[in-house]
Amino acid sequence: MDLDAVLEPGDVESLHRLISRHFELTGSRRAKLVLENWLAMLPRFIKVYPHEFKRVQGVTRTQQPYIPGQLLPVEASVGQVQHG
Repeated sequence: MDLDAVLEPGDVESLHRLISRHFELTGSRRAKLVLENWLAMLPRFIKVYPHEFKRVQGVTRTQQPYIPGQLLPVEASVGQVQHG
């Protein structure tokens, strides 16, 4: 398994949509906190990616392994995230 930062715009949008939906359905205070502080919270999420799945998709494996607890810079802006 590779642990990657959530950097791809499609991944950022999917994660935001999932957390938004979770908040809508549950009223979760944690989800609300994450959404209200989206750009600060986004680097805390990681994408677990099986090596074999990357190979099948033709995705290059991450050269720099993700280190748990390491916050990675995120280049997503609020305008890139669509609410839906």
